[in-house]
Amino acid sequence: MNKFLQPGVALLNRVTYGTKFILGGAFFSLLLLVGVYQIIPTLHQEREITKAELNGIRIEGALSKLLKSLQQHRGFSAIGLTGNTTIASRLTRNEEEISKHIADIEIAGVKEISESTATRWEALKRLWIEHPKLLPRMSAVANFKVHTQIINDLLGLMKLVADSSNLTLDSNIDSYYLGRAITSDLPVTLESMAQMRAIGSRMFKGESISLQDKLELASILGVAKATQNNARKDILHSVRDNYELRTIYEPLLNDSEKALLEFSQLVNENIFVPDSLSITPADFFSGATPIINNYFSVYDNVVLALEGVLKNRVNDLSLKINSIY
Repeated sequence: MNKFLQPGVALLNRVTYGTKFILGGAFFSLLLLVGVYQIIPTLHQEREITKAELNGIRIEGALSKLLKSLQQHRGFSAIGLTGNTTIASRLTRNEEEISKHIADIEIAGVKEISESTATRWEALKRLWIEHPKLLPRMSAVANFKVHTQIINDLLGLMKLVADSSNLTLDSNIDSYYLGRAITSDLPVTLESMAQMRAIGSRMFKGESISLQDKLELASILGVAKATQNNARKDILHSVRDNYELRTIYEPLLNDSEKALLEFSQLVNENIFVPDSLSITPADFFSGATPIINNYFSVYDNVVLALEGVLKNRVNDLSLKINSIY
């Protein structure tokens, strides 16, 4: 027998069986207690990470509202540059909405996430503040490019917020795929559709449509279809084991596919097939906007779903921590 164990064995031989059982139970209880308390820091850490994700998804939701309004401003201003003076009041209201969204995003705490998000946000704001001053002196093409630069910067900020708040690094399947759809594929699909709306809105009725414009639109439409397909796969993958959520999201995704098909038909009938734009820019904008708004409703519902998943996770982790204490 190992000499190291001999004193312990000798001591156990001198006590009764009842005492041995008590000592054995106390020893295993101590081991269990040590194991449980080693879990507590991990649970706290996971809860804090999930809270950061929850904060990130709320900011993503606020940023998406700004995205929608900036895309509309690009279209409104394009119509205005064609000589349509009736669009001025809608443009003014739209700029007021943008100012409100900017204030809401700052209240939500975009600058508190990281130094990088604060820097990118301030740069984006400066770019937007300067743009309306230059708008009356811009060509339609220059206006499109500046708006698109601002929107691309906003999309970049949305990805940075997702990275900084751990949304793109989540190890849980359900929230990882929903987060990827929200921060990568769906915004690109929305921006592709909005770009096509803006290009159609800057043309004059009867204006000859160049082959280059048609090729550009065809390329953008291809991106929209590809990213929509990726988003559909991600969302369905995230809810594959949740029948209740699957029954909610499958119809929504079907609606989004229908919306993109309707949008494709609008572009095809008014830009691809004819040699010149067959409707006014304002009518093209009006036809495209409800379809894009429907797609934004899909985005908003996915944001709500992910927010619900993260809230439930925080609550479950809190219950586990409280049950230990």
